[in-house]
Amino acid sequence: MNWFDNPITDIYKKEASKFNDDIKKLESEKLALEDSLKSEQQRAAQYLLDWVWEKRLSDNVWKGRLYEYYIGYLCESKGWQVQYNGVTNGVNDKGRDLICNKGNAVLIVQCKNWSKFQVYENEIYQLAGTVQAYKLDLLAKNPQAKVKVTGVLCTSTSLSPEAKNAAKTLGIKFRENKTLQQFPMVKATTDNNGERRYYVPTDPDYENVVAVQRFNNALSAQNAGFTR
Repeated sequence: MNWFDNPITDIYKKEASKFNDDIKKLESEKLALEDSLKSEQQRAAQYLLDWVWEKRLSDNVWKGRLYEYYIGYLCESKGWQVQYNGVTNGVNDKGRDLICNKGNAVLIVQCKNWSKFQVYENEIYQLAGTVQAYKLDLLAKNPQAKVKVTGVLCTSTSLSPEAKNAAKTLGIKFRENKTLQQFPMVKATTDNNGERRYYVPTDPDYENVVAVQRFNNALSAQNAGFTR
């Protein structure tokens, strides 16, 4: 009897074919599960983004935090490296919501996302004081340091005439009526292991993530190859 007509060989062929079909089925199911997981992750991330944006209307913490993220984003867009000191250190931020670096220049930014009250001169005096303290700290660490440190106050309202005069006298820059606008809150980066990940404001250490790309929504980040 020819070997290829051996019943045992036929059984083996059938089992091998079944095994291959099972492998393909498992691979297909695996891909379907991965797609389902990515879809769930994207929906969860988008829910958190929408939740945070709505919180700005009723929660003073998120109202202030989002404003700092927004002003920080605008600074990043102009080439500044931004340290979100206010979010990281809370009440111990020494009046420095953002510390922005570019070359030999530093901006100490104070953010005031207020609904209606004007900014008065006492806020300018406090900012000028913390700017001076920052300069002294730099010189104490490196007496030869040649860094230009500038204080900037950004507010959603306006400054009183006295505050404007104080700012001009003390060299404090200010931006009035800079209201919070929607901005790309999704930060995307590549970690030390080469994994491409994206983050939303509710994620731990979001403020410490250095974004290589930003997106308006989670789906765009996912479509660009980033995962959570």
